[in-house]
Amino acid sequence: MVVFSSLLAFGISRLLAPKFELFFVQKGFVARNYRGELIPFSCGLTFVLTGMVFYTLLPVSGASPANASAAGSDLFSPLVAALAISMAGGLLDDIAGAGEDKGIGGHLKALVEGRVTAGAFKALSLAIAGGLLATPFFGREPERGVAALLLVPLTANTLNLLDLRPGRAGKAFFFLALIGLLGAKASGLGSNFALLTAPLAGSLAGYLPFDLKGRVMMGDAGANPLGVGLAAGLVTTAPLSWVILSVVLLVALHVLAERYSFTRVIEANPCLRFLDSLGRSS
Repeated sequence: MVVFSSLLAFGISRLLAPKFELFFVQKGFVARNYRGELIPFSCGLTFVLTGMVFYTLLPVSGASPANASAAGSDLFSPLVAALAISMAGGLLDDIAGAGEDKGIGGHLKALVEGRVTAGAFKALSLAIAGGLLATPFFGREPERGVAALLLVPLTANTLNLLDLRPGRAGKAFFFLALIGLLGAKASGLGSNFALLTAPLAGSLAGYLPFDLKGRVMMGDAGANPLGVGLAAGLVTTAPLSWVILSVVLLVALHVLAERYSFTRVIEANPCLRFLDSLGRSS
């Protein structure tokens, strides 16, 4: 079921991506990329909506976690709701967030000054998404629930911060998903992690070639749900120690992001620069 759903999601997303691209161009949903070219933004809706359809259909098809008691009896309903909320918050920021203060510090400064930014609404959507995914754990494993509250927005915002060059956030998702799968296997729940991430991974793979060519931008509407899905898989299946370590590392990464440009760091490192340019045509 995992392989079938990911392959089908790949095919549908591959067909829909150029349709979304054309629709957004016709409606004027365009923004300048890092090269100053006008291209459609928020095209991550392609793979997010495709993935959500499959998360809705999987329970109907009889797909269920290998160990429901360890991973939660209902994995899909809160995940679909969390993806939808984070997508809405990201889309709002894509549309209304141009010219606003950037970064966590910028949004906090705006709130102190009495200004509510689109980024603040995006942060609220991620907090709600984290709450939806964390709530099932508080009854039996409250430490994991607290970790989920932190991990969901941190993972989503990390991919958001990386979405500055074609394909970068998508590559990061697959890299982090591989690490998450290793953690899930350490708990004996590798199949559950695959079940949780396959629809997003498959639909992202179908969309990614268009992003790598610099034709579209996934935007916060795509990057945020990607992070939410990744965090959901990790917090549901990996050992608690892995989840806590992930929170610590992502907090450190966000502190560094306030002081250093990820793009400059990547371009200064030959290995990271090679991986970043892999598959890109722009």
